Formats: sequence, structure tokens, C-alpha cells
Amino acid sequence: MCLSPCELVNMISVITCAIANCVEDEDQIEVLATVFTTLGDSLATYITYKQNCCEGGDSQSGDNVESILPL
Repeated sequence: MCLSPCELVNMISVITCAIANCVEDEDQIEVLATVFTTLGDSLATYITYKQNCCEGGDSQSGDNVESILPL
């Protein structure tokens, strides 16, 4: 599935409104926001590491970690 940028933004807005309307407790909404932020950051870390450290090497070994983290 490939959405246009506008479709993606609209989908995210619809999901946001649905969550906000279903969850009445603002503290729970804050927790959900933190969870989704952490998920996004973790996915970004994963894909960045995979693209920069695993090319030409074993993706599980971390052999190329020195390419971005001088040890």
C-alpha cells in the first residue's frame, strides 16, 4: 500500500481523532503519545542502523558498527 503524502497525513489525523474520542483520560492519551513516539524513534534507529552498519556484512553481527560509532 502506497499512500500519497496527503493521504498519509489524513490517515494519521483520523487515527488521532479516533484515539482521542475513545480514550477519555488525558493521562492515558499522554502515555499513548509517548509509546507511539518511542515506537517511531525505535523504528528510525533500526532502519538507520540497518542502512549504515549492515551493508556488506552480517546484519545480525554488528560487524560494521565502527562505521558510525568510532570505538
